[in-house]
Amino acid sequence: MARSLFLNALILAAIGLFIGCGSSNSDFFFGNQGQQSPPVSTVGSIRLNQVLLRSVPMSVTDQRFRGFDVTGVVRYGPVSFPKAPTIVLANVPTNVVRLQIDYLDDGVLVGTGSLTVEVRPNQTTVIESPDFVDLEPANPTPSPSPTATTAPTPTPTATPTPTPTVTPTPTPTATPTPTPTVTPTPTPTVTPTPTPTVTPTPTPSPNDDVQGQGIVNSSTLEVSTASFLGQGMDEGVKGADLAPDRKIVLGGKISNTTFPGVIPTELTLGQPASGGAIFRLSGDGRTVVSVTLLGSDVTDLAVHPTSGEILVATPEAVVLLNATADAIVWSAGSGGSRVDIGSDGTLAYVNGNSTVILSSNRTQTETLQEGVDYSATDVTDVCVEPTTMRVVVSGWEQRDDSTGNVRQWQSPWLKAYSYNGAAAWTAYDFSNSQADAESRGSDSRMNVVSRGEDGQIYAAGQSSGGESVFQRLPQDISTNAGLVGNDTYTIPSNLGGPNITFYGRFSPVNGTLQAGQIVLTRLMNGSGNTIVPRAIAADGSGRVFLAGSANASLANRDNLIINGQNIGGYSGQDGFILVASSDLSTRELWTSFTTGGRMTGLALAVDSEKVVFAGQGRQNDAQTASPFVTVEPIQSSFSNDTNDRMGFFAVFKAP
Repeated sequence: MARSLFLNALILAAIGLFIGCGSSNSDFFFGNQGQQSPPVSTVGSIRLNQVLLRSVPMSVTDQRFRGFDVTGVVRYGPVSFPKAPTIVLANVPTNVVRLQIDYLDDGVLVGTGSLTVEVRPNQTTVIESPDFVDLEPANPTPSPSPTATTAPTPTPTATPTPTPTVTPTPTPTATPTPTPTVTPTPTPTVTPTPTPTVTPTPTPSPNDDVQGQGIVNSSTLEVSTASFLGQGMDEGVKGADLAPDRKIVLGGKISNTTFPGVIPTELTLGQPASGGAIFRLSGDGRTVVSVTLLGSDVTDLAVHPTSGEILVATPEAVVLLNATADAIVWSAGSGGSRVDIGSDGTLAYVNGNSTVILSSNRTQTETLQEGVDYSATDVTDVCVEPTTMRVVVSGWEQRDDSTGNVRQWQSPWLKAYSYNGAAAWTAYDFSNSQADAESRGSDSRMNVVSRGEDGQIYAAGQSSGGESVFQRLPQDISTNAGLVGNDTYTIPSNLGGPNITFYGRFSPVNGTLQAGQIVLTRLMNGSGNTIVPRAIAADGSGRVFLAGSANASLANRDNLIINGQNIGGYSGQDGFILVASSDLSTRELWTSFTTGGRMTGLALAVDSEKVVFAGQGRQNDAQTASPFVTVEPIQSSFSNDTNDRMGFFAVFKAP
């Protein structure tokens, strides 16, 4: 090609302030009193009985476990244990049908095993001496599945059939005595649907384990690392995800940064790099593994959960990189702002006011056009939901009406489409007349959407004032949503029109709201203040993680502690992370990484091991003290120019 796929400039979409109506708390209740109850996690456990030296070689020091559902999505783990005659895997979701066992010699993968399992609620599935397969230079073939038995509830013996499903064998008593071993029957292994150009998963390094305690209480956090990243103009970390080899992948506009022993890879097609970069870090966030330079700003990224391929959005092109980010697998010449990739290999990206869906082999393409006037419609985010074979898109539309009281109004929406582009369901997206009839005229936007590790849809938006459509059911504006209200920071009252946040969990099947909550900050005089969401994620239990920017002040702001140090008073704009329990009734953490500067949280990545927060910020005033929290940073230096924006990220242990 005669020119790079990438531009040398970034057009940042600014979220403007807008005027809304007054406040009301008539639609809020303490506790969850909505039309539906939050989903209850259904889990069991797996007990692994194995004869050491015979089942597990002497060289093996640790065993790592992952549980997959029928679509190949990781539903449990990865979690590691020192090898032992008995290992118990707790809180394994019942939709896990295949267990993968990796055998490690001081972090080096030396063997593997794979077996089908049946996990029953609140019961223990017993596995007797699973087969060990030495790791071959090529991809090893998993061994036949050993028999798995379920205890303690006896069940009738099933008649043998050729089906690959393992039938639980009754145990003689409800005691933890191991069930007699049954001769294994060779069973086809349930494997994830292959994606094109699957890159082998790199072996985890010994330093891939996140350090520190993580969340101590709602205002105290211990991080593994917190660091600056980049030292040029207008920089920031805008995309984050976790690779299947447990490494951390970050992307954004990140330049003027070098690391000893790391030689950057340039994928700019002969054009000079201008700041766009992909960083791969060790699992604890303390070591740079690789740097890939691109010719334009990275606005978002997503990592395939099994192949490790990295889908990247830039203003000029959307590209799919291999797992080591040193080669382009596929690219589209049109730019993108947001991207996602499903476990089935389906790609989706936002381009202006359109959403593009590509099949796993890139041969089927659907383009969804939202609205006819981009100035009046904004598509903000997209996620792929492979279980229902849909994509879910977030956004908002400026709607003007010459009648009624709600005439110039911003209406938020979530929309789901099948992979073939057919409309599946819509949430919110109400008209001016509907908002007027229910006095829901606060301008509102849906900012971000993601698929949680629990398979549900999570979305967050903002409203300028208290009378928003978010207080009503997403398919019925006349019915109260029964949002969860815990305290003055979750009930909108004493407002004058600041932007406040809504976030919720939605069914991927029909878009119904399962649980939702409003979040706002408070001034010292008790008045409500602005908080804007820019990223949302959820773990396998439905715990919710929210990031963005907040004005004065978070709850207990002056007493927030990170790694033993008080972060100090409010300094202009907090880059925050909020963690809520699955039923939204408990705020497990609400803190900021800002210690004298201004910051916005732009990206989150969450799994069962770690949480990654990333964003962008700057100094308030030229000073020698760090404007952000740093702990074991890979880059401790920062720009002292108040006009410069700097990248930032932090990593901590998952709750």
